[in-house]
Amino acid sequence: MKVDIELYLLTVNVFSGIIVAGKNNTLRDNLVALLVFPASYQNRFEKAAIEWMASIETHKASGTTLVGNVVAGSERAAYSLNGDPCTDGQVTMANNTAHSTVLGLQKWQADATQVEQCSRFSGFYVYKSFSYGFYSNSPCSIVIENSKFVDNGMSIFPYIMKPDARGHAFKRKFLKITDSLFVGASGSYDCATDIMQSQDHPHIRLAGQGMSWAFKGDVGRVAIGWAMFASAGNLAPLMAFNNNMAPPALYGNIIVQGNLWFLAFCVPTFLHNVPSDKELMI
Repeated sequence: MKVDIELYLLTVNVFSGIIVAGKNNTLRDNLVALLVFPASYQNRFEKAAIEWMASIETHKASGTTLVGNVVAGSERAAYSLNGDPCTDGQVTMANNTAHSTVLGLQKWQADATQVEQCSRFSGFYVYKSFSYGFYSNSPCSIVIENSKFVDNGMSIFPYIMKPDARGHAFKRKFLKITDSLFVGASGSYDCATDIMQSQDHPHIRLAGQGMSWAFKGDVGRVAIGWAMFASAGNLAPLMAFNNNMAPPALYGNIIVQGNLWFLAFCVPTFLHNVPSDKELMI
């Protein structure tokens, strides 16, 4: 049965606010304010908790229309999505916003409906995501288009896996970014209030494996993390999201084209390689 969820307000959700399954459902103009991480709720501190739930989850569904929704505050992710297939021209996502989260958009390899070779994400505005604006851990190629990423630790980082180069297998896979805006630190960004100290926020201390390297050393904020094309998975979220445990896969490409804007990055880190990756990627 098709379900339309429109004009709902959900606040202070201990776990996800909206979880969608099935086919051809619609989420339109909803506001989900504050996802509270259950493992740190009411003074809990459960170190074994590695779940990365999202305020809005559609990754177990197919054909979902996602338009005009806002996630305002999440102690984990804002959206957990499959994306649109790159093989057709249909766009089911537009004008969705995420802000004040640990992670903005996420896509995982274990998503039940993942059958496509390539996933496309369109029309998102992601700002003030403390770690990643967009993170994927999947065999799928990734296309990001017509989106804005502002004041994030690292705006985009995909981990694209398989096939295994150790058996001389290869497949052409890619990260493609078009017609998007990246801002390192906007005029409204306040270091005193927008940078969360882990000692003051238990949910940040419990998010250690999911933290990007953007705040470490002299790297600073990063627009696009150099896509990691790997022969196998990296055991995230049990292990670090940007951890590299396998040789590079063959024939991975990063494609950056169209109208792209990179503004207000204090150091030239609009494109940055993975510090833990010791293999040569050109």
